[in-house]
Amino acid sequence: NNYLILIHGKRECPYAMIRGAFKLFNKGFSVIVPVLYAHGNDSLNEYIDYGKYSIEQINQCVREAKLSGANKIGIIGRSMGASSAIIATAKNKDIDAVIAECPLKSIESSIEYKHQLYSDLPNFPFVNIKKAITKFQIGIDIDSLACINFVSRISPRPIFIMSATRDKIVNPQDFEDIYNRALEPKQIWREDINHTKFHSKLKKQFYEKVELFFIEAFED
Repeated sequence: NNYLILIHGKRECPYAMIRGAFKLFNKGFSVIVPVLYAHGNDSLNEYIDYGKYSIEQINQCVREAKLSGANKIGIIGRSMGASSAIIATAKNKDIDAVIAECPLKSIESSIEYKHQLYSDLPNFPFVNIKKAITKFQIGIDIDSLACINFVSRISPRPIFIMSATRDKIVNPQDFEDIYNRALEPKQIWREDINHTKFHSKLKKQFYEKVELFFIEAFED
């Protein structure tokens, strides 16, 4: 009995993953789609936590899967959820494989890229101010949420990175940097599309690649 945990992005909610959950369930996987704290439709929270609490929530899903008799466990994360999935996999040896669709390598990189794209203000001092405000809101060292610092720990478990080369939310260079930092076995799928559009614009290829990746990853 193999489980997949689906982790949505920071402006999404679990419903964004439901269609994919049913498709993967119909392919023979058991699927868990958690509601992440301070994401999407969690209206009790007034700020985005950038994954601060997501790691423990993913661990809770892993424990639930193990209690339910999981043989192998994989994660599919999207955007910030992909970054959290990478960190969780690096820290939790019960996770056997991870797919990261358009992960940001760090909060700093995200702030810098969005400032570059959407602001006419100079980098200094405004980027530093944004970083300081974000660090204050989160209340921890933002480097602890930078998946680039953790991805090399996943090996020898496999990682599959999906890279949108026209991404306007996350710097496409982040995907290359994460991939280059990762150790084997690793894969990357590059497409000339925008942020997290693999599952919608390239649906058939997406589900074929996801299924094949986990089948191969879960082989004993």
